[in-house]
Amino acid sequence: METPGGFSNAASALTRDAWEKNHFLEIHGSEDFEWAKRHLAGGGSLFYLPSVQVMHSHDESPDGVFRRVKLNVQAKQMRGL
Repeated sequence: METPGGFSNAASALTRDAWEKNHFLEIHGSEDFEWAKRHLAGGGSLFYLPSVQVMHSHDESPDGVFRRVKLNVQAKQMRGL
């Protein structure tokens, strides 16, 4: 993939080498999206592997999901993403 725009990295995996080169930033929301942008800009690759089964859950109420998504949208807007 050439851009991280159309998906969520919330249940993704990365190599130790990728982590050592590019840590997650201490930002308020969408840190996975920001990480993917910097990883790609540094010559890294992203792969979609539909056969891999990963579960990710926030165990939230619908209101909680709404608040979390709103925070992520605001964080992207604050950084011009």
